[in-house]
Amino acid sequence: MKKKLIITTTLLGYTIASQAAVIAVIDGGGPAGGDTTHSTIVDKSTGGDSMGAITGNFTSSAAGWQTGDSVYWNNTEWDFDPVAGKTATWTFSNMTTGTQWDVFATWREQSNRSSAVPYTIQGGASIFVNQELSPTDDLVLNDGTDGKSDYNFQKIGIATVDTDGNIVITLSSVADTGADEGDWSIVDAVAIQATAVPEPGSSALLGLGGLALTLRRRK
Repeated sequence: MKKKLIITTTLLGYTIASQAAVIAVIDGGGPAGGDTTHSTIVDKSTGGDSMGAITGNFTSSAAGWQTGDSVYWNNTEWDFDPVAGKTATWTFSNMTTGTQWDVFATWREQSNRSSAVPYTIQGGASIFVNQELSPTDDLVLNDGTDGKSDYNFQKIGIATVDTDGNIVITLSSVADTGADEGDWSIVDAVAIQATAVPEPGSSALLGLGGLALTLRRRK
């Protein structure tokens, strides 16, 4: 008499995420040629969600910036001269300490851009992006202002809100290496989106990973 052991698995304790998402965007830019603060924040949340009390601020560290002759998100784009040491900073505030957020950046690609523009999130290690190439479509948003449709935002990391309720993203300019057409660093919009976390149900406590094993013997 043969016996067959059949194992079926049932995932318990997790709910399917809805399409709603909290998304906030800070646009980088403003008048050319000066040390400028620009505080445009846009609520791009979906599915009835809202960024609520979150505020945003953009600052540049030094004069000598130039506005781009071509536009991307919300008609603003700043080009750094290819000299190291200048920074642009996007700060999201009035957030819940300890929560996690995906961080995205956008730029207009071109051959005279740097292939290794460094961003940092919360003062951490540098995250390098190649601005010679277009950003990947990890997040697609519409600025709603210029008749263009959608813009790609590339995910550059995950941020945990600090004890002051802030997320701080910084871009640093790159010195001209002479290896390509100019090593420009492009400053444009940065977006954050609440990191999706599965919601545990009470049944998740019944087993590691929320798996129930049903054993059935067939004679």
